[in-house]
Amino acid sequence: MLQATETLAESYGVVYRARALETSRVVALKQVRISAEERQNGVPITALREISILRSLKHNNIINVIDVAVGEQAMDEVYMVMEYAEQVGSPMPRV
Repeated sequence: MLQATETLAESYGVVYRARALETSRVVALKQVRISAEERQNGVPITALREISILRSLKHNNIINVIDVAVGEQAMDEVYMVMEYAEQVGSPMPRV
């Protein structure tokens, strides 16, 4: 069981900072965006591809996907449970 504590970012999906209630471990939850049209056909292939690729990659510069969590109402909400990394410094300036 996870408890979201704050919204961190929003791009291709909303990212939340969350805490695992059993272990108190802080993780990032990325909500996978699924449109109403796509929801009728299940999880979009682009989301499955992203999850599959990120789960297979192991590198110091890439956040690990720990697990995939699904909402209580069938496949209405899909989340990637990822390692949490604190942002250090300011973002890189635009050129």
